[in-house]
Amino acid sequence: MKILQKPGGKTFLGAGLAVSGLLLLPGHGIAQTVSLSSGGSFATVNLSGPGAGMNSWSVPGSAQSQLNLQWFYYSINGGAVQAINAISAPTFNQFGNNSFLDVTYANAQVSIDIQYSLLGTGMGNADITESIFADNLSGTAFNLNLFEYSNFNLLQSGNNSVQVFADGNSGYNFVRQTSGGTAIQEGITSPDANFAEANGATQTLTDVMSGSNLNNNLTAGPGNIAWAFQWDPTVGANSEYDILKDKSLSIQMVPEPSTIALIGLGLGACGLVRRRRSS
Repeated sequence: MKILQKPGGKTFLGAGLAVSGLLLLPGHGIAQTVSLSSGGSFATVNLSGPGAGMNSWSVPGSAQSQLNLQWFYYSINGGAVQAINAISAPTFNQFGNNSFLDVTYANAQVSIDIQYSLLGTGMGNADITESIFADNLSGTAFNLNLFEYSNFNLLQSGNNSVQVFADGNSGYNFVRQTSGGTAIQEGITSPDANFAEANGATQTLTDVMSGSNLNNNLTAGPGNIAWAFQWDPTVGANSEYDILKDKSLSIQMVPEPSTIALIGLGLGACGLVRRRRSS
C-alpha cells in the first residue's frame, strides 16, 4: 500500500496506484453521482442532495450491490448534526482511471475532505481505503463530532448481523457484518472512534442525527442492520484532524441457475454411472 500526496500537502493511503500519469478531472462543484471502478469492482457516490453518500458497491464477479448507504455526518460545538454535504457544494477530482476519488466540502469555518481508493482484489472480493481530513478554518478551536453511518445489505437479504469490537480502553476500531458466508469488515487505522453503535438501520441513523452520543451497543441482528462510529476531537485553530480506515468486502459466490442446472446434470450422470457399476 502506497502513501499518496494530495495537492495541498495532505496524504492518503492508496492500494497499488502508480503515482505517475495521474489524471485529475476537476468537478467544479457540480453536484452529481460519481462512479469508481477497479478490477471488476464498482462503487458509486452521490455527492449532494438528500440521498448523498456512497450508495452502491459490487465486487468482481457479481453486479449485485451490497450497500444501501455509507456517509459522514458532523456537528460543531454541540450544534445540529448534518450530513457533510450540507457544508457546501462539492469540489472533487478523480484519479487513476476512476479508481480514486477526492471530494471536499468547505465553508469559512470547516473543510471536510474524503478520499476513496477502490481496489478489486479478486473474484468476489474488493477493498476501499478511506481517508478523512477535517480542517478548522475558523481561527478558533472548536469541538467536532464526526459520525460515519454504514448501512450494508449483504446479498440484499435483509438478514445481516453486526459486531463492533473495542480496542481495550482506547475506543472502537473494528466492525464485521455478515450474511451467511458473505462479509464486510472495516478496520480503523487511526484514531479509534470514541463511540460506536450496531442497531437497526433506521434507528442507527436516528441516533446519529440526534446529537447524543452513540449507545455503544456492539452487536445486532439478524435483520436490516447498520453500524455507526463517532469521533469527538477538539480541533485547534487552523488545525487538522485525520481519520484513516479501510474496509474489505467478500461475498460468497453463488452459481447462476444455469450453472446449478449443469451441476445437477453432472451429479445425475455420476449417479447413473455408479448404479451401472454396481449392477
